[in-house]
Amino acid sequence: MLLLFSAIVSIGACNASAPPPSGPANVVLITLDTTRADRLGAYGYERPTSPTLDRLAAESEVYERAYSTSSWTLPAHASLFTGMLPTSHGADKDPGGSLVLSAAVDTPDSWKMYRASAPREDVPTLAELLQQAGYATGAVVGGPWMKRVFGLARGFAFYDDANVGADGRPGAEITASARAWLAEQQQPFFLFLNYFDPHTPYSAPPEYAKRVLGGEKLPSQPTQRQIQSLLYDAEILYTDDQLAQLFAELRRLGVWDSTWIVVTADHGELLGEHGRTGHGLTLDEPVVRVPLIVKAPADRARRGRRDAPVQITDVMPILLDGLALPIPPSVQGSLPGQRKDPLLAELDLLPAESEDGEYKALIDGDWKLLWSSRAGTRLYDVGDDPGETRDRSQTDAERTASMRARLDGFVAGLPRPPSGGPARTVDPETIEALRGLGYVE
Repeated sequence: MLLLFSAIVSIGACNASAPPPSGPANVVLITLDTTRADRLGAYGYERPTSPTLDRLAAESEVYERAYSTSSWTLPAHASLFTGMLPTSHGADKDPGGSLVLSAAVDTPDSWKMYRASAPREDVPTLAELLQQAGYATGAVVGGPWMKRVFGLARGFAFYDDANVGADGRPGAEITASARAWLAEQQQPFFLFLNYFDPHTPYSAPPEYAKRVLGGEKLPSQPTQRQIQSLLYDAEILYTDDQLAQLFAELRRLGVWDSTWIVVTADHGELLGEHGRTGHGLTLDEPVVRVPLIVKAPADRARRGRRDAPVQITDVMPILLDGLALPIPPSVQGSLPGQRKDPLLAELDLLPAESEDGEYKALIDGDWKLLWSSRAGTRLYDVGDDPGETRDRSQTDAERTASMRARLDGFVAGLPRPPSGGPARTVDPETIEALRGLGYVE
């Protein structure tokens, strides 16, 4: 399937002959919450979960080894918007953080542990930079951790976080709000969309499971893992249909060829690997490997598959460079082919969630060092062993020691956010949404 897809990309690149767009290019940045790269056709998946994205990929750059900076929503999106790693932007789970969930309602004392730190406010976000450059800026979000109170709305003149409930917000509402906003804009514009549907609970209409299966037959008594996998795929296909409507609107408005479109994910999902389901508790490959598809305006015609490791921190410099805007010195991401530092993913766990403490993953080429403050250090060759089934930390002790030293030195050299800052309270609606998703009790 990958060979066929690559051939389509090559043919499309040879036949591209669209006229160059006039004026500044627009930007549409889309995150597909909880979406694994390996569940999309463009990344080799056999089920038809993503026909719209596969067509987009055929006229885009497809980054085959893209990583998030974390395995849950808030720090990942803070990295996407600032181009910084969690250690530097400061947004993560934090028992003493400034986002105080219990401050808004009468709660048991145990709720005091449910806190997070907000992203720092002394560095520019992508939306702020584009707003300063004359762009109309709008965002429509679907997940509770994307609500304005969590600090991700800076730079957006329009930020639609309405109707985000315990199960997030249906993709159809995201698309409808986005289309309404687009209809009122003059160019140039920057639109950010967060589709939440692939997150649990999986509740796509039944016809999507049938479409995903096609002619495939499940066993007469499918396992829970098989059912979960099917329902997850159905949610991705539902989201893909929403993207089809959005892309059709961009074409109807006549701005498709003059628009950068970037599709990625904040994190993936465990579907039984390592005996786990969900996300936000580890940095295993299924939760940190994400899709990254970048469609440039027609006059740039940048297409093809890229196998060098990249990270969501790179999205900001890719777009700013493509728009001929300066990249702030605070940005830690790199332009493709110019990376000097390894990739880093980070996760701080609340004591009530796990005894593993703090996680960090260093990715250097095919090698991945996975370190936990309490669960020890593991080493994987994810090029040869993408399922992380063979820990090489003992058999390749020298490499393990070298990568551990590099991890320690790299993290020690990262700038930290300024200390202090005002406490933020979370509204009762948000708390209910977080409880429904299992983030609070």
